[in-house]
Amino acid sequence: MELTLQTRILEKKIDEGARTVVAGILEGDSLSANKRFYPMSVVESVKDSLVGLKSMIGHDTDSPEDVVATIVNSAMSGKKLFGSFKFGTDEKSDMMFTKIKEGLIDSVSIRASGETRPGKINNEDVDIVDSLKIWSVDLVVEGGVQSAKVMRVYEQAPTIVYDNNKENEMTEEQKKQLEMAESNAKKLKEVGEANAKLVSEKEALESEKKKAEIESYRNEKLSLVEDKEIRDKISSLLTGDSKESIDSQFSKAKELVESLAKKYGSKIVMEPVKENEDEDFKSLDAMFESKKVDRKDKIEALKSLIG
Repeated sequence: MELTLQTRILEKKIDEGARTVVAGILEGDSLSANKRFYPMSVVESVKDSLVGLKSMIGHDTDSPEDVVATIVNSAMSGKKLFGSFKFGTDEKSDMMFTKIKEGLIDSVSIRASGETRPGKINNEDVDIVDSLKIWSVDLVVEGGVQSAKVMRVYEQAPTIVYDNNKENEMTEEQKKQLEMAESNAKKLKEVGEANAKLVSEKEALESEKKKAEIESYRNEKLSLVEDKEIRDKISSLLTGDSKESIDSQFSKAKELVESLAKKYGSKIVMEPVKENEDEDFKSLDAMFESKKVDRKDKIEALKSLIG
């Protein structure tokens, strides 16, 4: 939550040689015109974080040209938090330093963020500042934003009663915004799930299509082998998942069988066999059982067939 608080420089100390102005910034146990209460503990908590902060010419700028001073020191005096502002020597800084000396500028305003909680002080509805982060302490014209001014300072810390029920209440506008946000989140989730499902289904279809194409190509290769027993044995060797790997496996099987057939005078080849043509081996089993084939060749053939 963005917070602003404007205070008048009622107490200031000016050192022209060091070009510094010591001025009050915040006061503990104070209530602003917009009913924000700044407890003493919160004011004390930001004391050390002031050193190094910049002072701008008003809240309406973030331009480096409008930085006129830096807080070089901070301290508490009673309930008041003071800062020591060291001004630059450029034209704008010198102008603002002169205006403060002459009393033309007598207010500073904090630019901050923080958290608040609803509560009551002396039966008056207020927002209690629970945490505060100051970003800059800027020079402003006395008058400024009325709601950001200090309206009252309590001599002693007042009793605070937190209103937990009010804290959880939401305005109609807030309820509508919450419902809209929840509705949008639900729609985004549904769209995301639908897209994920479509992607998954598309990937599954593509995978099935690829498998079908590979299986068809595998069967096409096996159809070249007329002998069923040989075809079944070669079928177990064609395990590739691409046309290239199936081609390679089929080529090796073909070379093996044809080399064996050539060596032992077999008519077994990797092409359809003409009817009534004599064969030495009608199956691979017959070749393995044959005494014409050396044991060493049988072992080599078996190793090749099983990969």
